[in-house]
Amino acid sequence: MKLFKKHISLFMFLCMFGIGGRSFAQFYSSPNVCVSNKVVDPVSGVASGCSESTIFFDELPTATSWEWNFGDGSPIVTTRNASHNFQTVGTYTVTLNRPTGPGSGTPTTKTVTVGSYPQQPMFNKKEVADTTVCGGKTLKLDPYKGNLLNGGGNYRYLWFPNGETTPTISVDSSGCYSVQVYDGNSNCSLTARINVKFCLQNPPSGNEPQKWYFGFGSTLEFNQTGTVIPRDSTASTGDFLLIPGITDPVFNASGTTTSNPLNLQGAAGMVYGPDGRLAFASDGKKVYSGLDDSEILMVDSSAYQGLTTVPSQGVVIVPKNSCNECQHHQYYLFTVNPTNGLLSYSIIDTRFNNKKGAIVATNIPVIMPVEERISVTPNGDETGFVLYANSLDGSGFQTIMIDSNGVSVVPQAVGNTPDPGYVASGQATVSPNNRLMARGTVIGNKNYVEIFDIDANTSQLLNPRLIDIGVDAPPTIYGVAFSNNSDVLYVSVSGDLLLGQESQLIQLNLLAGTDAAIGASKIIIDRSASFQFGAVQLGPIGGDGSKLIYLSILDQDFVPYIQRPDQVGDAATVGYSNTPGSTTKGITVAGTTKLGLPTVVKAVPQQESDGLSASYDGNCHKSPTILTVNPICDPLKSEFTWMFEDGSEQKGEQISYTFPKLGWNTFKIKVVIFNKSPLEKIVNNKTINSLLETECLERIFVDSIYIKPSPILTLPSIEYLCVVEGESKLIGPATVGGKGFEYDWQTSVGTSLNSPDSAYKFALPGLYLLEVENDLGCITNSKITILEGCEPRIFIPDAFTPNGDAINDLLEIHDAHIIEPELQIYNRWGEVVFTTDNLDVRWDGKFKGRYFGNQLYTYTLKYKSKYFPERGILTARGSVIVLH
Repeated sequence: MKLFKKHISLFMFLCMFGIGGRSFAQFYSSPNVCVSNKVVDPVSGVASGCSESTIFFDELPTATSWEWNFGDGSPIVTTRNASHNFQTVGTYTVTLNRPTGPGSGTPTTKTVTVGSYPQQPMFNKKEVADTTVCGGKTLKLDPYKGNLLNGGGNYRYLWFPNGETTPTISVDSSGCYSVQVYDGNSNCSLTARINVKFCLQNPPSGNEPQKWYFGFGSTLEFNQTGTVIPRDSTASTGDFLLIPGITDPVFNASGTTTSNPLNLQGAAGMVYGPDGRLAFASDGKKVYSGLDDSEILMVDSSAYQGLTTVPSQGVVIVPKNSCNECQHHQYYLFTVNPTNGLLSYSIIDTRFNNKKGAIVATNIPVIMPVEERISVTPNGDETGFVLYANSLDGSGFQTIMIDSNGVSVVPQAVGNTPDPGYVASGQATVSPNNRLMARGTVIGNKNYVEIFDIDANTSQLLNPRLIDIGVDAPPTIYGVAFSNNSDVLYVSVSGDLLLGQESQLIQLNLLAGTDAAIGASKIIIDRSASFQFGAVQLGPIGGDGSKLIYLSILDQDFVPYIQRPDQVGDAATVGYSNTPGSTTKGITVAGTTKLGLPTVVKAVPQQESDGLSASYDGNCHKSPTILTVNPICDPLKSEFTWMFEDGSEQKGEQISYTFPKLGWNTFKIKVVIFNKSPLEKIVNNKTINSLLETECLERIFVDSIYIKPSPILTLPSIEYLCVVEGESKLIGPATVGGKGFEYDWQTSVGTSLNSPDSAYKFALPGLYLLEVENDLGCITNSKITILEGCEPRIFIPDAFTPNGDAINDLLEIHDAHIIEPELQIYNRWGEVVFTTDNLDVRWDGKFKGRYFGNQLYTYTLKYKSKYFPERGILTARGSVIVLH
């Protein structure tokens, strides 16, 4: 790979916009001073407006007291760094007086000219606007549309993202576009932005592998691997038209075979842009463009120029949030000068040099003197970042807020004072959950880890705690790194090999309890008198999935790592690659490792363009499926047509369709987007405007749904119970369509009868419901009606003995649940010997008044069922012997 070889001159740009290198006066002030346009709400006290404060900074390192008079009647400010908002255009004399100490006695003055802004640029009459455009077209962006003067004759323009300098541009792709308009007289500027969405345009690709540049040309490259998550075909609800995700993602690090041009003992600063690509990397002397790794952007008058060493953690690059500006068109490069402890920043602007970026401001002072290790984290609402820097003068930590208002310092008097002469090097780090900050310190010639809570609302550091790691100083703590769950802390002690000092890699369990208990939880993961340990770091920053912790060792060609940093235990438990007896020491890298690892920042990912998404609810056979497509390209009119394999079609954002077959069913969604009526803004008539809409885009999407089998029940619709006789019946369905079933018998109003069995014993008439769910989650409902109904019953004996003994002398017929009986009895010659329609009237065996001996008689009994008269006339036939 070709790496970082081309030098870019910025002179033309710096001259064009008047941001050239400053001459170092006794105090610094912003090169361009603009009147404040901030308006403070009298109720909430919240200021609105886009102007950044004018920065003043005393550059006399030995100064200890300050009085700033801004010449406009505002109150005196008594800090080294002061920011001020001038309320009126004009020329002011700013005076710095040092009442006591070095530099006192002679005030220092500077004249500043406060300029005015151009007319506010706007899109669609808004400073921040959104618009949707039909694909395949171009859109002209004009920030002063309708203004005959086009904003003024002496305005200059600078567009994002491509850096055009024309009053208008035409665009043909989705994205955020902004224009910064400069007033030619004052160089003050205002910005407007517009988010352009070209309907159904594919988003740009991004998310390249993350890399770490460190040491003398060493590189670690991280690639995310994992198992693709297949769509759960059996899920009852789900989404269509989605890119499959990855389950159990893991970042696998590998060393590159080619070296990079960074050459430093400490740590580089790196930042990944909102598109997921590396934006910039810096060693504090040079800035390297991530979009084209052959680009070098020289930092003019860098804080590190001429230095043989750079701080261990003194380089940070973060996106610059600008009011009304697309995020992130500019980046802050923060550096700490180890000679005087000055924290300053330069600004990189991506609108130049074919989007590779250019340095547009250098070494703007923030605060001094501070330790060379600075840590960074997103602020609470992720609208900016927070830097933590500890003062070398004993005044405690400084919280540097970085947001759309610029860079502001919030002093804090928090933290323990280290031993005199202790040089703070190494790392300070913030936990992945952004709730804790840790650093190493030496107090009483003992090494401690100092841990702070981070206030979620103010980002301030609170409640400092000291954890004694049981190691006398020297050697001293260098690296600190939290595990992924923020519950375990890893600490490296960096021993000087020339002095015979031992290096250690230590684990601390932060859930152990008290500070003393945390110190007592110490487990030594590795120790060495041959290697000098440096930084430890969790990586990759901002990634999902399994993250490892890496250790940098001075002057080596490999990087050890911890595979399971969230676990508490020894080297084998946490999977330390440098465990004695292991086959590998870690990851082999090109170049030579040093003590530092890079400080990596990731911007908030950019929103993707408007894509089609659809979902379903229900995928059981013979049951309707609700299909929904989410509206797109708002406010353009969208029309959706669902097309199915059986040739049927339905229109609408949400439809109901019963798929005809089990298994996979393919369908299509035809999307038609319409241009708005050209008269929409003139004619307020929906009917007319609808007729004037024209089709501008048509696209067809294809997907499929898996239809699961539902239970199939065989259950009678009606059953009868002979209630008067106390009859009950056990009734249940025959069920197929699954491998297991759950039954729920219910009353007619849906009250469960708490009977999970397939059959239910009915004792009362009524309507009963049955819900059966199979192992796939599909439900079939059925019902059965239980009616009161007794089956007719007749008993006619086959013999009787009319002999006068009063026992079985009559033909007694027993019946139940019959009506309208007609009984006829015949002799062998077919003569009717007895007939009755009242079965209580019984035959005595006589014919014509006398007995005819032992004979066989046949009978016919016709009747109707009392409960089932619809069955008509029923007949019972048989014979009876009369024994006389």
